[in-house]
Amino acid sequence: MLKLIVPVLLVISLPGAAAPAQIKRGTAIVVFYSKQRVVFAGDSRIILAGGSRDDQCKVSTLDKRFLFAASGTVGRENGWNAPREASRIATTIAQDATDGVEILAAKWGEWMRATLDAELVKNETQLLTPLHSGLANGVFAGYDKANGLAVYAVELRCACNETPKRAIFRVSKFKITTDGIPKGFLGSDEGLTLFNEVSDGNTERAKAERAAWVVSLPQDNSLAHDAGITIRTLEFILRYSGAPDVGGSIDAVALDSDGKIRWIQRKPNCSD
Repeated sequence: MLKLIVPVLLVISLPGAAAPAQIKRGTAIVVFYSKQRVVFAGDSRIILAGGSRDDQCKVSTLDKRFLFAASGTVGRENGWNAPREASRIATTIAQDATDGVEILAAKWGEWMRATLDAELVKNETQLLTPLHSGLANGVFAGYDKANGLAVYAVELRCACNETPKRAIFRVSKFKITTDGIPKGFLGSDEGLTLFNEVSDGNTERAKAERAAWVVSLPQDNSLAHDAGITIRTLEFILRYSGAPDVGGSIDAVALDSDGKIRWIQRKPNCSD
């Protein structure tokens, strides 16, 4: 089980202005992973200088084969773009590759490492505030006939004790859920606390939420259960979060054990 903690999404604007504006976006992504399927669910709020919008698609598909979500420093305004690069790399992964999702995750991590190295030279102050040692994270899901479904996380951090500072990354494999409850989360510390609360069912409101799952969701390994419990987990986080930078509609997408991708719910701008 891997739970990724990222305080805020940060997109660095183009250089040139005396005080370049930053676009900050909170994020909340819940990941479900079983032998039958993977489900990603994400919120849709983006915080801009003029206010918030609830039209951001934070989960996506790549090359009609992979699922992807990212958080952290994910690009420049009108410049480099981490999701776009993930989409490009996905098209280079051979259709018959064994564990192609691991290859994709590693290639994206290396590209991100090199990109963030350059950003550390040019924009250290922006890059390390407020993220500090955490720079970015990505989560990838994929399927191949040899190994079935697999989910990998890429964590990029700053080696800030070195001179010059540089980005480092690691790729970790998710573990399959053993109790039918989502095990992966990307977002804020507060979001992680709420994720753990409802996952553990250790408070009265979490117990009530878990009881509602039994009544409203089928108790089996169906898509309706797995997607429903992932979405309900994220709904719980958004309901009790005090952060203004998460919220809005939820997008959810599933990858089945036969390699088929199904959108459970999505906005029109979510990629297919």
